[in-house]
Amino acid sequence: MALSDDLKPYKLYDKLTIVEGAALIVGIPPSAAQYADWNGGGYYLQGEYSGFESEFNAIMGALLNALDEPNNNTETKVTPENIREWLISKNWASEFFGTTESQSQQIESGYIPPYLDPKHEHYSPELAGAVYAWLAFDGLEVDKGLSVKEVLTDWIQDNLKGLDFSGKAVERVSMVVNWKQTGGAPPTTSERIKSKTLEDVQACFKPMQPITKKNTVKLKPINYTPPPKFFDDDIPY
Repeated sequence: MALSDDLKPYKLYDKLTIVEGAALIVGIPPSAAQYADWNGGGYYLQGEYSGFESEFNAIMGALLNALDEPNNNTETKVTPENIREWLISKNWASEFFGTTESQSQQIESGYIPPYLDPKHEHYSPELAGAVYAWLAFDGLEVDKGLSVKEVLTDWIQDNLKGLDFSGKAVERVSMVVNWKQTGGAPPTTSERIKSKTLEDVQACFKPMQPITKKNTVKLKPINYTPPPKFFDDDIPY
């Protein structure tokens, strides 16, 4: 769904008030939120947006509760990115901030896909070997020479010695990876193909891993002003 034209200008904001942030999370223009002193004071939504009032006030309360420091009423401002991180930590979808309910926080190091992790309870050496072998030839031009299966067999025997494949295992993996299984003995790259090594292939994986347990994200005010301190002075009467 395309972002509403009423909300697009707020993409230019480097900081947002709590009221603006709550409105944008709900998906309504912040100008629709107005403050009134009646009935104890509070915000109401104008016109066509009045039906979102309960959701808006609940989200604004959650934002205020998430502030890392005491807030200066509705003048407190936070960055859009900070709100986005907070929404991700809460599994809360927002079109404006680009989050979904299933979105995961990410880390940038130490990831091994489960199907390549020898410690995984469902680890299959042949599956891992097939993935490595396929990636080793990804993007290479086909030329006359040995068959695809023969080249794959040579690569597996040279690069995957640590997996201790039997002859039949090598045969099975090369058959699975073979991308040209029809038409007899297909031509492929020559014997002097510069395929990727196992180390090259392992470096192809992006080091990214979903965090199963999310860290608590707090909103950090960027313009917090502490309230003035009052002292009891001795005043003569």
